[in-house]
Amino acid sequence: MSLSPDEVADRIEIHDLLVRYTAAIDTKDWALLDTCFTPDAHVDYTSSGGIAGKYPEVRGWLEKALSIFPTTIHAISNSRIE
Repeated sequence: MSLSPDEVADRIEIHDLLVRYTAAIDTKDWALLDTCFTPDAHVDYTSSGGIAGKYPEVRGWLEKALSIFPTTIHAISNSRIE
């Protein structure tokens, strides 16, 4: 499979976004998390017992829900971006 330079750049941006998201969650850096979503994004954490809704509402829920955990660790491996 041959990728265009734009496709390669897109994949790198998506990977960087995933890394930024996990860093924001694990450090509880909510300003950094804001750079991962647009304000009108629909975010869904229902598969893990959370809520779904527009990003600002879900961000507030995340802050509260994650405040009970002194440490969280996310790892990204075997990414497949198409």
